[in-house]
Amino acid sequence: MQSFENYDEHWGRRTCDIEFYVSEARKCGQQVLELTCGTGRITIPLAEGGLSAVGVDNSLLRLRTAIKKSRLLGNSPRFIFEDCLTLEIDQKFDAILLPYNGFSIFFQTKEKIEQLLGRVRAHLAEGGHFIFDVTNALVFNWYNPVPDVGRASPRISRINWYNVNGEQGPTYPERINNFFPKEIEEILLNNDFEVVERWGDFNGKPFELSDKFQIYKCRARANTPHP
Repeated sequence: MQSFENYDEHWGRRTCDIEFYVSEARKCGQQVLELTCGTGRITIPLAEGGLSAVGVDNSLLRLRTAIKKSRLLGNSPRFIFEDCLTLEIDQKFDAILLPYNGFSIFFQTKEKIEQLLGRVRAHLAEGGHFIFDVTNALVFNWYNPVPDVGRASPRISRINWYNVNGEQGPTYPERINNFFPKEIEEILLNNDFEVVERWGDFNGKPFELSDKFQIYKCRARANTPHP
């Protein structure tokens, strides 16, 4: 894994989704929660946009950086140090966000996925929405595939980082899960979520199988008890 010092340099460089998440969150309501918020890449713009934003992460170092970055805001977000799998906040949210393929972090066992989505359902306000993006395993060569027993696997990728001069940096041994569209649909259905909208990019393009991104807006199915 890359050192914390490189976190913002690498993970903080993506900006194509910020306006999308702020806009979609605003459509849902005022109370917004971002899971795995890191150093506030999305949470801080949410607050800057006038929303009541809460960011959750399991790294104190990342959260300290997020707090430092947000201090000058008139409407500072709230940051919470907690594991998303055991999340307990005395608050319901109109929108819960999981950007930047954050779903991949929890895709290790069926139990972890169920825990995560259970915590999402438990913290959604009535009529609230869960919005997240993942990469498409049908277009897995967006990253460099990791050889898996002598063959490339569309499920797991590695990342090559490049510096601002275009020179290749180190390849971090991080495994990024890519997801097949049907797989995500089944995961959501099995955990009592229904898809409201699905896009293929952050400009609102309807999803097609050839898209690199899968971006979902979903809600808990009616009459589904919270765990």
